[in-house]
Amino acid sequence: ARAMLARGQDPQEARQQAQEAKAMTLARFFEQEYLPHAQSLRSVRDVKGRWLHHLKPAFGDTPLTQLRTQDIQRFHERKKVELCAATANRLLAQLKRALNLAILWEMGGLERNPCKGVRMHTENNQRTRYLAGEELRRFMAALEREPNRTAANFFKFLLATGVRRNEGLTARFSAIDFAQGECDHRIRWTDDRVR
Repeated sequence: ARAMLARGQDPQEARQQAQEAKAMTLARFFEQEYLPHAQSLRSVRDVKGRWLHHLKPAFGDTPLTQLRTQDIQRFHERKKVELCAATANRLLAQLKRALNLAILWEMGGLERNPCKGVRMHTENNQRTRYLAGEELRRFMAALEREPNRTAANFFKFLLATGVRRNEGLTARFSAIDFAQGECDHRIRWTDDRVR
């Protein structure tokens, strides 16, 4: 206490600030400080939803200084299984951002972000779908009725060769053997790269 007084600090005020820092839960910080700050974001509805449905039930009552990396890592893994990798990553990113602001604003006594070191999951939310059966027959019939013959023939070409749209658009006639009805699967791009 004497050392603090010598530095011009009030020991009683320092003790009170330390108690307030211990009492600063994630819920209190999020609702009183972070959410008002997040009102300017375009995704404020998403921020609120992630907070209410996922982060608050898991960590809301936890004081900021007692948030542990291990608990956050487990939460992140659990959300990947319950939801998907992308959603788990959005939750982690939001929690990390909020805790970075708590550190920046010197609130809750947090000195290190417990999200640091928790790695984002690899996201692969792409869905591969193939036309088959009745759906393929309806598509082919629609192409036959299509008045724009260039577009209809282009889609037939894509279906027959399996090339991507851009590959089909940049294909050269030299890659197509009309006599054999074959297409070189290594379609050349206009800058002579082979794919």
